[in-house]
Amino acid sequence: GSGIHTPNSDRLAQEGIYLDNYYVLPYCSPTRASLMSSMYPIHHGVATPIPETSTAGLPLNLETLPDLLKRGGYQTHAVGKWHLGYSKWEYTPTFRGFDSFFGFYTGGQDYFQHSILYRPQIYDMRFDKHPYCGAACSQIVDERGNYSTHLFTRKAVQVISDYAAAEKENDQPLFLYLAFQAVHAPDQVPQEYRNQYADKNWTEIRKIYAAMLTAADEGIGNVTAALMKGGLWDETLVIF
Repeated sequence: GSGIHTPNSDRLAQEGIYLDNYYVLPYCSPTRASLMSSMYPIHHGVATPIPETSTAGLPLNLETLPDLLKRGGYQTHAVGKWHLGYSKWEYTPTFRGFDSFFGFYTGGQDYFQHSILYRPQIYDMRFDKHPYCGAACSQIVDERGNYSTHLFTRKAVQVISDYAAAEKENDQPLFLYLAFQAVHAPDQVPQEYRNQYADKNWTEIRKIYAAMLTAADEGIGNVTAALMKGGLWDETLVIF
């Protein structure tokens, strides 16, 4: 194997269906846009990563996956990185079919301070707590010092736990879109994960990458554990 510790991801692959022939874009925004719209970039028009200063976004006339699931009676929640438009509220997650969103709108940021790459004076971490959560609703949350993989795992586990606790009171199924920042640049990870690869005869950048991936795998394990604890695992489809 690669020598990178990812037991939770490995288990999902071993116990599930492993895709070995598929098409994906090598960039952030186009892949996310295709996932949300079910279209190739040539049709949805998002062919490159959306810059922080851009007015572009996933076209507003397109129905999204969460739009479709909401019509089918689902609760829909998004956690993590968005990167599908933010120049006006209509591009943001709770206007595109999600009941709530916790994360950042832009394409890249510091993992600990949550300031935008190349514009460190701009902080981007939000909680949009209900549908159509615009200027009078969207909250800037102070999570400086908290590693984003841990932060997004914590929020995803909370969404699952809250849903499981209230499941008997409603008959809505749950759709949770969890988009970790890892292992996107910048190369940042808590020291405890780097220590796991200290004795490897690897380049420093590979050690950091491995540590970031191990941290993300730990998050995946915590999310799947929350599904099991809440009694939801046997009725859940996980796509990773």
